[in-house]
Amino acid sequence: MTHPPPMGAGSRRPGRAIPEEERPASWKERIAALRYIPPLARLIWQTHAGYTVSMMLLRLVRACVPIATFWVGKLILDTVLAARAGQATYATL
Repeated sequence: MTHPPPMGAGSRRPGRAIPEEERPASWKERIAALRYIPPLARLIWQTHAGYTVSMMLLRLVRACVPIATFWVGKLILDTVLAARAGQATYATL
């Protein structure tokens, strides 16, 4: 006698329709949701302008972190390859 596989949160029986609340949003719905950003930004600005500016600046800094990480990695790799080729010393590394 075999048992059916356990029905976890992510498993479904074949042929059953996905309920509306579990269906992922379509691209059209996602783009339509962007219309709420300007009113939200206005509300945040009215609450505290300094907070709004600081959050925007922190988001910009946070967006630059991956770029800076890749740049430092590139510099390290360039120095290691140059040292391996005899064009740089290990002191440079």
